[in-house]
Amino acid sequence: MNFDNLIQGVIAGLVTGVLIWLFRSIWLNILSPRVENFLYNGVRIDGQWVATLEDVDELHKEEIIVKQWGHRIYGTFKCIEGSDKGGNYKFKGVFKDLILTATYESINSYSTDRGTFTVRLEDNGSVLKGHTVYMGATDGDLSDSSYSWKKS
Repeated sequence: MNFDNLIQGVIAGLVTGVLIWLFRSIWLNILSPRVENFLYNGVRIDGQWVATLEDVDELHKEEIIVKQWGHRIYGTFKCIEGSDKGGNYKFKGVFKDLILTATYESINSYSTDRGTFTVRLEDNGSVLKGHTVYMGATDGDLSDSSYSWKKS
């Protein structure tokens, strides 16, 4: 066996591995979401919403921007009223069978605010209602609240 053939085989194997990894990454991160979005024919919830938390001691409102790629949902929200006023958050989740389930976290890297929410589409697509679970700011305990979004 020739040493040059061994080196060529190793190099060919490494190049093949890199190409497979590259094509897989392109498929999973670019092509697959675009194909899913193109083929998706369900309800669309992308756009702007205004949300209120209903079971808290003070009025709490948020402005939400939702982006949708097929079943995948992501976006941002900003607190416009309440103790978190001015707080910015990002979220991602899945919207299937009229139910959106998502997790969110603060955009501020120094904040530990995070939580989850599950809401169901109602009133002919103009309202999302459900619940959110979040970590309390003062005591660190988990809290829950009724959560309502209205299309703006």
